[in-house]
Amino acid sequence: MPANLDALTAGKITNPASAVGAALSATILDQGKTAFSPIAGRGNAVVFMGDSHTERGSIPRVGAAGSVELGGMVGMILTRVQSLRYRFNAGISGEDTTQMRARWAADVAAYNPTVLHILGGTNDITGGLSDATTLANLQWMTREGKKLGCLVFIGTIPPRNDSDVALDNIDRINVGIKALAASEGAHLIDYHAALVNPANGYFAAGLTTDLVHANQAGQRVMANTAASVMNRVLPQGSLPVGVSQYATSPNRLGTNCCFLTDSNGDGVPDGWTAGGTATTSTISLVTDSDFVGKALKLEYTGANNRNVTTSITSDKWAVGQRVAFTGKYKAIGVEAGNSLFTISLTFNNSTVPNYQKLRPVNQASNVNTDGVGTFYIEGVIPAGTNIIYAQINAISGAGTLMLGQVAMWIINADGAAV
Repeated sequence: MPANLDALTAGKITNPASAVGAALSATILDQGKTAFSPIAGRGNAVVFMGDSHTERGSIPRVGAAGSVELGGMVGMILTRVQSLRYRFNAGISGEDTTQMRARWAADVAAYNPTVLHILGGTNDITGGLSDATTLANLQWMTREGKKLGCLVFIGTIPPRNDSDVALDNIDRINVGIKALAASEGAHLIDYHAALVNPANGYFAAGLTTDLVHANQAGQRVMANTAASVMNRVLPQGSLPVGVSQYATSPNRLGTNCCFLTDSNGDGVPDGWTAGGTATTSTISLVTDSDFVGKALKLEYTGANNRNVTTSITSDKWAVGQRVAFTGKYKAIGVEAGNSLFTISLTFNNSTVPNYQKLRPVNQASNVNTDGVGTFYIEGVIPAGTNIIYAQINAISGAGTLMLGQVAMWIINADGAAV
């Protein structure tokens, strides 16, 4: 975790890395004005170009029976590479590299990225494209990315278990991708080597369910592989907007962000509402040395569906603005193997499904290990929205989560809260 995040956790901002950061004095912070982190590193705005391997890696994504599944490859990369700023998941299932190339202007250049992640070629093999065409398309996207000023990361094609004929093609193209990365100055992420069983060329045991795509465990392997490369290459930055430090601020959305009051003594802070099944959970406000103000403490003893939500009405924001939900968390006694808590933004009454609206950045939205950390979730408010909801949801297992210093910010292009 970058040092600047530690500084934020301590309620301080150190080593300002821009004119904006340098001008943000301790005096201004003490007056309860806008608090945000140094902006160095926010230039690492990433677009993920690819096929279904990339599309399935989005956070959130629609799973079985319409459920929202958290923790795909793209989202896990974002949690592991703290300097990335998410712009767009340009993965489309079933596409070959020629189709990717054809939508370059709309799905890559339009987002003005400074980091480009390319993963393509799986559908070229089954779609009949020649090796030369696939490699030419990947080279073209790499060069166009560099023209945009991007640091380019290119992945090898993952294995597949459904076709022995495809194995030789994958190996052959991957040799070409490695050569392309070296000759074009792109950074290679060798997904194939991380996922393959070298004895037979298939996915290693437990890393695929449908024989073609990495499952959750496989996507975790992919994210770890990508992060090991990206964290060596990318300039390290910090969250674009700091966690709340004060009980009140003229620029912060929402109320009671430091959980100072609970007028009716039910353990739920004023301005927030508890929902779901309460039989295996308790909610309370506590004082804890890791938090400014008080912490909202959620304790769970078993499987549950319990949430705490606040709503922000439209008199405080406008459609098209970018909003961020930030805060600190402390997890204790989290049951092994469970994604115990999720933290999310939703946009009520809009015409776009919620899983397509979020633009997660540096997010710890799945809290499944003990420790103290910060979370950050960002979205552009879509047309039709009449209420924004910020929610903490317990979904499984047992453990304790404390949440505090939360804030909702409208942010501008350079990362400052407005």
